[in-house]
Amino acid sequence: MAYVNKVFLIGRLGKDPIFTNENKIASFSLATSQNYKDKNTGEKKESTEWHNIVCYNESLVNNVIKPYIKKGSLIYLEGPLRTRKWVDKENNDRYTTEVILKSLQMLDTKDKITNNNYNQDTIKNTINPIEQIIDDEIPF
Repeated sequence: MAYVNKVFLIGRLGKDPIFTNENKIASFSLATSQNYKDKNTGEKKESTEWHNIVCYNESLVNNVIKPYIKKGSLIYLEGPLRTRKWVDKENNDRYTTEVILKSLQMLDTKDKITNNNYNQDTIKNTINPIEQIIDDEIPF
């Protein structure tokens, strides 16, 4: 039997990424929102979920996340879920569930990307090299 552990999210960063281990690891929170209509009042409402994201890919951290991703950036990401155990200051076991970032695409508008001086060639090759390979293999 095959198993799948993959998360797909589109959302905005809640704060600037935090870099640790000499800028080899990046972590940030991502907000995803869902609109719905309240059954009792008929009002439109919004529900927001927060996701912890961690990236261990040093190339992605230094070539894309560090120079271009900041609070408010709209991104699409993929990666597996992982729950890790840690011990707090009072020696209690704690658990954190996070998405391990494997693929990322920036979704900000072209004007915003241009204003932030994004280098599109570097980003395309670093963020989604699989997309480039697939495009090269399509015979039409």
